Amino acid sequence: MADLDRIRCDAEIADIEALLRVGHLDIQGLVLALSDWSQERRLIQDEIDLRSRRRDAPGIPEPALAVQAGRAAHPDLDVSDKRSRWFTGVPEAAEYVAGINGARDVYVGLGLSGKDYGPTRRCVSDEITGISGLASDLDLASEVHSKKALPRTVEQALSIVPSALPPTIVILTGNGVHCWWLLKEPYMFENEEDRRNAAASSRDGTPCSS
Repeated sequence: MADLDRIRCDAEIADIEALLRVGHLDIQGLVLALSDWSQERRLIQDEIDLRSRRRDAPGIPEPALAVQAGRAAHPDLDVSDKRSRWFTGVPEAAEYVAGINGARDVYVGLGLSGKDYGPTRRCVSDEITGISGLASDLDLASEVHSKKALPRTVEQALSIVPSALPPTIVILTGNGVHCWWLLKEPYMFENEEDRRNAAASSRDGTPCSS
């Protein structure tokens, strides 16, 4: 069933990308749909990979690293449970987010943590043990960003993204756009120099070096 779902996602993604290439007018709607299908495709692939590993090595434990997800905050949403939650696998994190069902904002970090820091902390940059990708936050002109010279549409914001480096996922945040470039495998830091290299890459796009 998961293989069929993956094929379905691939077909939907291909159709949306084709519409974007020919200049379809509904750029914002297509980008949102592409983000949704790309995220579902990645979750399906993670499930397939996990099942494969467990089949090849019965009893394999869940990944030791924690992933931060949570810290809800929005003036129009329920903020009574504003806490961090930590997960050791993508399926568990996805299940939690799906259970929220839009009742609260959810924020997830691209940086991986070596432990659970509890409900009141985030994993700060100098404690991150690896990254799952790089991201860029592009603001749009709005009431929140009214005093800045910013693009007014999603299309204008995405125009600065190099065509040779299309993001894996594009997320519409309401007042901007997040572009995520996800790695095929997490880049785990072996030392402080690795962490500095990753930080430099996230700022100016220089390649990570070891």
